[in-house]
Amino acid sequence: MKNTFALAGLCLMLGLGGCQTNNQATGTVYNPRSNIDSLSAVIKDNPNDPGALNLRGIAYTKYGQYKNALRDFDAALALQPSYYQAISNRGLAYMKMGKAERALQDFNQVIALSPTYPVAYVNRGRLYRGQGQYDAALRDFTRAISLDSNYALAYHYRGLVFQAKNQNARAVKDFTKAISLKAGQTPPIYARGNSFLAMGDYRAAADDFSNIIEMQPNSPAAYFGRGNANEGMRKWQAAVNDYDQVLKLDRQHRGARKARARAYKQYLKIAAVKKKS
Repeated sequence: MKNTFALAGLCLMLGLGGCQTNNQATGTVYNPRSNIDSLSAVIKDNPNDPGALNLRGIAYTKYGQYKNALRDFDAALALQPSYYQAISNRGLAYMKMGKAERALQDFNQVIALSPTYPVAYVNRGRLYRGQGQYDAALRDFTRAISLDSNYALAYHYRGLVFQAKNQNARAVKDFTKAISLKAGQTPPIYARGNSFLAMGDYRAAADDFSNIIEMQPNSPAAYFGRGNANEGMRKWQAAVNDYDQVLKLDRQHRGARKARARAYKQYLKIAAVKKKS
């Protein structure tokens, strides 16, 4: 009983609601090392628990210890060969290691074992997207959404594919859905801001980047995006201020210095005109 409660708590720490092992391996781990140590204690008392091994594999993956993660996923599968969630998580670890073929094999195996498991389609779609196979990625993300219409990550990644295909109106729709399903997550807000920029909707873009800045005041990418939006609205001084903030946070930021010079030049032109008038 004690270990059951401990495992339940660890599921929550790993972002896995309801202590289910059909996790996505995408939750936030605030202290991966602590999670690993706690799970190791559970596994020490229950060495034949595939769920605990799977969870520790997820924690190792988040911590970047991929070899240890693979060892745990393999151990879980040795105990329960049909544990498709562990196969999916192993595929994700392979993908992060850059072993695309091994990752694809795992994702395909999961889909064969459980064709209604949306996580596998999202993971395989992420792999296809990384390879530039956008049509295949779209099919997988759309399939995941058809299986789980509240799957925020599937909308987010499908939006990124639409964005890559320059279908920004469709991308914005997907990013907005992802934001509504999982409030407080900055990646879809940032991505939507970039699509608004591409569409020339600079006010909406600035609003998105400003929202990110409120949540993450030390984000150079958000200040850079808002600087671009301010340039689009011909708010030259505001753009210069944003680029200054980018350079304050990241002196090596690519493009910020050039963008600042461009905006400052326009600011001086406007100031000169106003002075003459």
